[in-house]
Amino acid sequence: MNLTIEEVSETRKKLVITIPVEEIAEEEKSILKQFVKQVRLPGFRAGKAPVQLIRSRHAKDIANELGRKLVGGAYQFASKESDFVILDVLNVEGDTFNLGEEGQTTFTVDINPEFNLPEYKGIATKVVSEEVSDEEIETAIDEIRKQRASFDVVERAAAKGDFVKVSYEGEIEGSPIAEIAPDKAIWGKQENTWEEAGAEKKEMGVPVVVEGLVGMKPGDKKEAEMDFGEDFEVPELAGKKGLYRFEVHEVRARVLPEIDEAFLETMKLESAEQLKDQVFEDISSRKIYENRQAQRQQVIEEITSRVEFPLPESALEKETNQAMGDIMRQNLNRGVPESEFEKHKDEIFENARRVAARRVKTDILLYRIATEEKITIENEDMQRAIFSQAMAARVKPEEFVKEIEKDPGRLHALRQSVLSDKTLEWLVEQAVVSEESS
Repeated sequence: MNLTIEEVSETRKKLVITIPVEEIAEEEKSILKQFVKQVRLPGFRAGKAPVQLIRSRHAKDIANELGRKLVGGAYQFASKESDFVILDVLNVEGDTFNLGEEGQTTFTVDINPEFNLPEYKGIATKVVSEEVSDEEIETAIDEIRKQRASFDVVERAAAKGDFVKVSYEGEIEGSPIAEIAPDKAIWGKQENTWEEAGAEKKEMGVPVVVEGLVGMKPGDKKEAEMDFGEDFEVPELAGKKGLYRFEVHEVRARVLPEIDEAFLETMKLESAEQLKDQVFEDISSRKIYENRQAQRQQVIEEITSRVEFPLPESALEKETNQAMGDIMRQNLNRGVPESEFEKHKDEIFENARRVAARRVKTDILLYRIATEEKITIENEDMQRAIFSQAMAARVKPEEFVKEIEKDPGRLHALRQSVLSDKTLEWLVEQAVVSEESS
């Protein structure tokens, strides 16, 4: 075989493979032998049918198999002979071959770009202290108690942290918000809903209502204005001023349980000290994990800032589509109507393209570093990844393995993900760590 490389761009090539007459004949001869062994024709014992009869009756199948074998062999030849890493095969031309004639197959491929690796060892990273204070432990225990709290009816005015049954309705310049944004009931009108008075986290309620509940008693009514910012999540309300009228029906005080034998039993613990130890381990593990994630992000940001190179268009396109899907799912989960995507599709695409570019650049860099440092994937690396993904998908690991083995592309993507993750962990191990001052 002979390989000629035609340059389309810095990251795209055409690989033209010429296959000699002799190789085509040899491959066809080998295929015919297999057909003679496997094909049964009436009047002939297995393996005894004449070659010419087999060739005549199964010409199409033989030609298809010849094309498959020669194209596959041509690709393997091109991969070995070229001095670049093929990322993706975009097109294949020439999969039909004739005996007695020279053959030619052309692969259009995207490749990893050529560039000089920047310095990637000893990157400076910062972490926060992983010490756990008594105050943090007590705060965490209080949160556990809050999750197991009871709520007793009280006749007094609502204090911060009480739960209040309230009805409210909002309007903008006299028009009900429930009509302006009918798909967003939480911002329009609610009957007998429960809110935490003065809650600092207001993701699940109207802020002016939540704040206004403090000091109100059952039967009290109030009005409060709310400015919806220009970038407010509900487009119909963005940049406008709303008026909310609300009435309190009931106030319940949160009563935290004592840390007694009954409370500890619900947590399968024997003593308050065991509870503190468990909380200490949870907080410590969380801080270690968050520091590690922060280091990984710092390393990625630093190495990607140290070098520039062209990105393969096919990889960029695939990642852009993936990022577009992620952005749309996140917004749909937040309640953004699909009609909004059409209005902002250009902006969404640009955001997705930026995200995709970062991903592709990072993957290429990590692959090059893995090659440079001879970082490889071991069986246990794949087993851990398979187990983790199977648990996330809530299927048995063996079932997950069967699924991905059916899809070579998915299996390849998993292997690349494992290699990237292992390389990133190696880079973090090589990093210089300093602790941020509080």
